[in-house]
Amino acid sequence: TSDSASRQKWMMRAAEAGNVGARGCLGLDMNYGKLTADRDLTVKYLKEASEEGYALAQNTYGNYLDGLKRYDESAVWFRKCAEQGLAEGQNNWSRHLQNGWGVPKDPVESLKWLKLAVEQNNSAALYNMGLNYTLGRSVEQSYDVAMKLFRRAAEQGHPTAFAQIGAFYEQGKLVPADLVEAVKNYRIAVEKGDALGAYYLGKLYEEGSGVQPNIVEAIRLYNIAIAKDELIAMQRLGDIYLDGIGGIKKDQSLGFTYHLRAANAGWHESQHRVQWALKFGVGVKQDYDEAYKWSEKIATKGCSGGAFEIGEAYHKGHGAPRDMAKAVERYTYAATSGFQEAQFALGKLYHEGDGVSKDDAQAVKWFEQAARQDNRDAWYWYGLCLVRGWGVSKNETGGATWLTKAADKNLPDAQNELGVLKRDGVGVERDLPGAFKLFTQAAKRNNSSAQRNLADMYEQGLGTEKNAGKTQELRNKADQKDKKEPQEPVKPPRPPEDQF
Repeated sequence: TSDSASRQKWMMRAAEAGNVGARGCLGLDMNYGKLTADRDLTVKYLKEASEEGYALAQNTYGNYLDGLKRYDESAVWFRKCAEQGLAEGQNNWSRHLQNGWGVPKDPVESLKWLKLAVEQNNSAALYNMGLNYTLGRSVEQSYDVAMKLFRRAAEQGHPTAFAQIGAFYEQGKLVPADLVEAVKNYRIAVEKGDALGAYYLGKLYEEGSGVQPNIVEAIRLYNIAIAKDELIAMQRLGDIYLDGIGGIKKDQSLGFTYHLRAANAGWHESQHRVQWALKFGVGVKQDYDEAYKWSEKIATKGCSGGAFEIGEAYHKGHGAPRDMAKAVERYTYAATSGFQEAQFALGKLYHEGDGVSKDDAQAVKWFEQAARQDNRDAWYWYGLCLVRGWGVSKNETGGATWLTKAADKNLPDAQNELGVLKRDGVGVERDLPGAFKLFTQAAKRNNSSAQRNLADMYEQGLGTEKNAGKTQELRNKADQKDKKEPQEPVKPPRPPEDQF
């Protein structure tokens, strides 16, 4: 406004004359986006005021340096003003100690300074202490204490405190679940310009919880959050456009863009999606080299999923030279960390003797671990190992149970193998109609073994009427498929009961 411009004009004159308070006030206007005076000159005066020991200027200058991610420098100024007793500086110095920004992480020292700011009833400190009690971070977890702190911060108008109070009502933490109260608090947070509140309210509109479902309103709220760099909102909007959620037309290029922005800012979930999109060419040109780079970033955070992706890159030669020793090393790390895709992949390597000595006992060990984590391919392979006694004592009944799980999820190999068991009465009661149905399902998915088994059933009239035309048609299809992809020999059917 003209009034603020006039005020800043006079403050600039006072600053030029050496008035420390005027220099600090100009810095505050800059910090809150209200500066109309010369920005570079204001930063110069702000630094000078900080060097002269003016605590408010030190905190404001620290905020300016934080915005530039110059944490080593900002930490110095936050400590100086904290030691002068400025509550805002104590809160900011605590945050740096908590997160290791520009200084070694020190949760104990962080808590000490945060308590000093709370004693001065600083709203940001009240909010951050509330987070500590919510998460059990450096203190014993207590939703009761957290809610009291959030309420104290909200009484002072802290926007994100309203978002946290809303989350307590939405999740039924300490207070009975109450979506009306949750929505009310989220709306207050949004009105005060809070990004997290906008994200939370957007999720309710997307899900239709406490409000009428409205994906357009959800997207509007997510965009409000994104304008303030709320990374989880970027991830959510990326998912909506990548997957076409809520009836929104897919725009995979736009979805990838949102995920890339969040990934570049360090958001772990979006880094996974960017890696996946590059690997499969979803919303972006397929690029194994770039996918591999993202896998490395994910893996450096100790993520077993990232280690698996790097292992797969070495295994398949996608984005990295094929190197089975490195593939096995990365798969093993991820598998022992409990990542089921790596457990299954490692099982296949041991089963096939690819990059390792063939070892069915090791194979079945990893197949079982992956199967018990609901890896569908592992259901089939673990079931097959049990049926055939590969690396484990033969257990046809147990194998049939796992094959049934896989067949129910429409895995053609599992449908075919279970069909053989039902046809021959091995591990299960003999069930020719059931076998016929399973072979039919797998044959429709171009499984050549199932096509041959189904042809045999048509030829012999097992579970269906004899049909020479169908027999020949299926065998022709199987022959065409096997020319491209040879299958293991089909086990001949057991004759019908009346032929014994």
